[in-house]
Amino acid sequence: MIGNFKSLLLIGILTGLALSGCVVKEDDPCDGITCDGHGTCTEYEGEAICDCDAGYKTSDDLIHCVAIPSSYTISLTWSFSGAGTCTSAQVASVDVTILEGGTELANATINCADGDGADIEEMQDGTYNVELRATGNSGEFTYYGEGSVTVNGQDASLDITQDPIGYVTLTWDFGGQGCTASGVDRVRVKINTEDGSSNLYTATPVPYCTDNDNGHSTEDTAFFFLDNYNLVLEGVCTSDTEVHYEYNATRMITEKGENNYGKLSLDAIGAGCP
Repeated sequence: MIGNFKSLLLIGILTGLALSGCVVKEDDPCDGITCDGHGTCTEYEGEAICDCDAGYKTSDDLIHCVAIPSSYTISLTWSFSGAGTCTSAQVASVDVTILEGGTELANATINCADGDGADIEEMQDGTYNVELRATGNSGEFTYYGEGSVTVNGQDASLDITQDPIGYVTLTWDFGGQGCTASGVDRVRVKINTEDGSSNLYTATPVPYCTDNDNGHSTEDTAFFFLDNYNLVLEGVCTSDTEVHYEYNATRMITEKGENNYGKLSLDAIGAGCP
């Protein structure tokens, strides 16, 4: 009887609240959520979410409004060493790569018909590396350039001169003598970074040294940007596999297909070939 009486009493109280216009209100998920004063809290499926004002974005936890960092534009322009414009350099397009700390952020191909430059928009404060690779009218990479630009609270600009991409054509002799006279059968060809610490190219198989040829080209195998490189040539005699002639020096690779350092003369190691 007591249990039934309590149930009837509770029903009577709830009925009285309903008849008097009072309802039991559930908790509001937006209670206490201010959105940092830069937005309005709204309820979605029982959860609080900030609808933020212009210039602010909703935080990861959805209940704060955080300022969107200001963005700036890098005005990028380029030219070509010895040629000037895209038209003069016979360039069809330029690949633009943006990197920050070695991480690629963006890449785009700009047609030369659109001009010798591009605007890189929505960049935040920071220091960026820009790499350019130009594609010639015949479809191969012909120029390369790179530069660095810092964005610090305002728009920035960067102009890059692109240098020709080259291949190396090496010709040689041995103190003025040809292959037969010096006894050299093959010449090992290596191209390293300027300080010699890293090998970039090794001719494989080892080129034969013949009086009719006396040279080697990397044209079909490796292209190099205009820069200084460590060139190493080693003459191997017909009689054994030991190196008896050597050339080791830093030289600059020049415009595509050109060789402005002439014939390289390998010095004898000791008495040369036996």
